[in-house]
Amino acid sequence: MLFSSMTFLYMFLPIVCLIYLLAKKELHNPILLIASIIFYAWGEPRYLAIMILTILINYIGAILIEKTQKYKKTALVLTVIANLSFLVYFKYFNFIIDNMNSLLHCSVKPLNIIMPIGISFYTFQAISYIADVFRGEVKA
Repeated sequence: MLFSSMTFLYMFLPIVCLIYLLAKKELHNPILLIASIIFYAWGEPRYLAIMILTILINYIGAILIEKTQKYKKTALVLTVIANLSFLVYFKYFNFIIDNMNSLLHCSVKPLNIIMPIGISFYTFQAISYIADVFRGEVKA
């Protein structure tokens, strides 16, 4: 489903907006989370597990950052590394292999990796969220 599709504009968006407006304020974020996951799964269902895994990693990282002063920086660094690891693997792994093959004159075959939709966007959004939690600007 695309943002400009009739299904999104005349079915999905109005239903989500109606549910959001009728729900209690404390349910707004869970409603938007579930709607976002449904929207993502509609367009790219095979990478839904990766999306959910990154959500869990960032949520756990944010809780650790918020609750522990002793390991706050460690939790930040590990969460950012986890986020960037997904991005490097899916977006840049074959690029790295191609460059290593050229530089080292070897012939490692690139992997057949298909990049998940929006991986750069949600990776950098997640890092921004983690940084905001670290600075105390938002709660986990």
